[in-house]
Amino acid sequence: MRVVTIKEMKEIETKTFNEYGLSEDFIIENVGIAGAHFLMDLIKQEPTHFDLQTLEFIFLIGRGNNGSDGLSMARHLTSFGLRPRAFLIFPDGPFSPEIRRQIDLAKKFGVKVTSLLEGEQLSSYFAITAANHIVVDAIFGTGTRFPLGERMRELFDVVNEHSRFTVSVDICSGVHADTGDIAGGAIRGNISLAIGLPKPGHYLSDGGRFSGDTRILTVGFPEQELERNGDLHTLDEQSVKKYCTVKRNVFAHKNAFGHTILIGGSFGLTGALSMGSLAALSSGAGLVTAATWSSAYPELLTRLSPTIMSAVIPETESEVKNTIENDLSRFSVAVCGSGMGRSELTRVTVLNLLSAFKGPVVLDADAINALNFKEDMGHIRERSFPTILTPHIGELARFIGIETKDLLQRPLEYLREVVNNLGAIVVLKDACTLIGGPNGQFLIHYRPNDGMAKGGSGDVLAGLIGGLLSQEFATTKKGEFREHLQKAFRATALGVYLHAEAGNLAAKKYGPRSMTALNIIDCFPAAFTLLEEAEEK
Repeated sequence: MRVVTIKEMKEIETKTFNEYGLSEDFIIENVGIAGAHFLMDLIKQEPTHFDLQTLEFIFLIGRGNNGSDGLSMARHLTSFGLRPRAFLIFPDGPFSPEIRRQIDLAKKFGVKVTSLLEGEQLSSYFAITAANHIVVDAIFGTGTRFPLGERMRELFDVVNEHSRFTVSVDICSGVHADTGDIAGGAIRGNISLAIGLPKPGHYLSDGGRFSGDTRILTVGFPEQELERNGDLHTLDEQSVKKYCTVKRNVFAHKNAFGHTILIGGSFGLTGALSMGSLAALSSGAGLVTAATWSSAYPELLTRLSPTIMSAVIPETESEVKNTIENDLSRFSVAVCGSGMGRSELTRVTVLNLLSAFKGPVVLDADAINALNFKEDMGHIRERSFPTILTPHIGELARFIGIETKDLLQRPLEYLREVVNNLGAIVVLKDACTLIGGPNGQFLIHYRPNDGMAKGGSGDVLAGLIGGLLSQEFATTKKGEFREHLQKAFRATALGVYLHAEAGNLAAKKYGPRSMTALNIIDCFPAAFTLLEEAEEK
């Protein structure tokens, strides 16, 4: 599904009104109908959680279109025999003609509309209604303007403290729809009802923490306009199907599924290499080799599965160069960096790999730490095969030379800059993972899982992507860079999705507190099965 900025959504609205002849009040009416039905379905699905006989719907109404949507929703709830209450957050206006109309209509249909002068008034009302209420936040939506005043911050605090269950119309008030930023406070929703399409702020920065479960309200915007253009989409169960293009052949031999080499590990850190190698093999790669420094090689052997081959990385610059130039041609894909250490020899190895290896390269962890964005972008940009970087937030911030907090505030903007300058695919790992490709495709994969906040999870992802790439590039490396890039982007997106799917299964099976990175690999078979079942639907 496409994810749109405030500007892009306004363009869709303008086209809807000017070119298709639909009116604004038509869309508002549809929001009201769809939203009311959603709320009724919600309480019917949870009859023990919500007592319909005494349930109170409390609508918090702003003075813009978001408020109009909320009033329309409240009005349509009256057709189910309910009497919702609406509080006007800005009783003195100024009100647009549309919201004035919605206020009059709501009153005529039995909605009790009250002016809210201060937060204490709402706090007292919460006390009266006890615990059986649902708050519908229709204050700002995408119209939040910073900075917020003290009154708004106090109101948000009251809602967050007393609301039993909160549903936000479009996006939680106080959250910037483009960036997910909050400035001093925001309403924390259990559910956000995105109108038409989701916004970046539903997933990015603090927006992901405040938005709760994001659902989509279909309200009459032309489908062709919703999906037209746009370079940012969600990666989810529906969209992942188009990245599953490589089919297994029951008559194939191991060479048909590629040979992945993973280069990394160092004394005390060979477990990272071992886990990445096992992930590559478990992804379906035909052959996997793990290579580490000669000084760490004995340790690696004690941790490596017997199904994985091993090799030594020479520990002199000349030997490293010679090995990469002459001995790596038999491999389909190279994955480099997990547990490798931050020595100058690591940097030499990475740069030689980028310049001499004829195939896709996945750079993770210390391979990224060894590079510098400004100094080394040419080594990546000039490659004839795709390069995939898999940094977490801290690694990308260091790589491009900014503070982590700055990257967290504008992750999508910085990702676009890095991808466009490198000509590489970048996976920015976080609770909300972003994938960017120089082909103009950007994906948001939002599936928070604290069980994956463990050492080794990133190594498993790098190995998984490397194994999937091997299957894409197993039989031939011929073709134009653009074709290689499309295949690499498919494998990367599929890897990110499967990694999260397996992580979710592991959290259910072992518990998020106790699961390990190895448990993620253990759940690969079940994750692949779920993916195959989804493909068949």
